[in-house]
Amino acid sequence: MDYDENNYYYQLIQLVGLLYYAGDVIGRFVEIFAKPHIKVVLISSVINVLIATITILPVYFCTAGNISHATIAEKVMLGYAPLLGLVNGFIVSCAIEYSISQVEPRLAVALVLLFLYLGIFAGDISQLLTSGLDLYLSSSQKDCSPTFV
Repeated sequence: MDYDENNYYYQLIQLVGLLYYAGDVIGRFVEIFAKPHIKVVLISSVINVLIATITILPVYFCTAGNISHATIAEKVMLGYAPLLGLVNGFIVSCAIEYSISQVEPRLAVALVLLFLYLGIFAGDISQLLTSGLDLYLSSSQKDCSPTFV
C-alpha cells in the first residue's frame, strides 16, 4: 500500500463520516412525518445500532489488509451512510420530543444532551483506540497491513 492509496482511502473514510453526520442533521430537522409511537422509536433505535454495528465493523476488519477491497467498501458506504444518519437523526429527534413531553422539560433536555455528549465522547474514544491499535499493529510490518488479517 503506497502513500497515494492510503491517502485516498483516508479521504473516503472522512467523506463517509461527513455524509453520515449530514444525514443525521437533516433527520433531526424532518418535521413533515408524524412521530411514531414511543415503542417504535425504541425498537428502531436498537435496530439502527445493530445495523450500523453489523455492517461497519466487519467491513473494517475484513478489508484492513487489502486496500482495493477497502476502497470499494468505502464507496458503497458513501451511499449507505447518509441513509443511516438520516434514520438516526429522526429517531433522536423523536426521542427528544417524547422525553420532553413525559418529564420536566429542563430535566429532559439536560438528560438528552448529557447522553448525546456521552455517546459522542464514547464514539471518539473508540475511534481513537481503533485507529491507534491499527497504526501500532501496521507500523511493525513492511507492507503496512495489520497483523490480525
